[in-house]
Amino acid sequence: MIHATSEKILRRGWLNDVGYYFLNGLLLSTLLALPVAALTIAARHLVPQAVLDAAGELPLWARVPLVIFVGDVGAYWGHRWCHRLALLWRFHAIHHSATHIDWLVNNRARPLELIVTRFCGWCHCSPSAWPRRPSATTPCLLSI
Repeated sequence: MIHATSEKILRRGWLNDVGYYFLNGLLLSTLLALPVAALTIAARHLVPQAVLDAAGELPLWARVPLVIFVGDVGAYWGHRWCHRLALLWRFHAIHHSATHIDWLVNNRARPLELIVTRFCGWCHCSPSAWPRRPSATTPCLLSI
């Protein structure tokens, strides 16, 4: 059932949020791919070997939900820190500056905030996504 609403599909300022989408979604992801991968590999050394072995033994059907869950928990805490720490809040406040909320508002973010939240999500989940014995498919598992 479609619900009729009085809200406009293209509200005032929507073009600004489309710009954030392309800047943060495409450009920033491309620029951060290698640095985040390097930090993730370094973070892997902080995870106890027993945890890596246990995660590496899991079948893919069990590993995928584990990676999603652990990554979401990490991203949640990165987002939470953006609310709690004054320095990060200065960057994060733009996300809450919209006068109307719609599907584009989530893209309002500054690059430093995205670096923090993405790193918090990836540095914990990527090591658990890797198989016990890395192979040619290992980089593909990082993109899960």
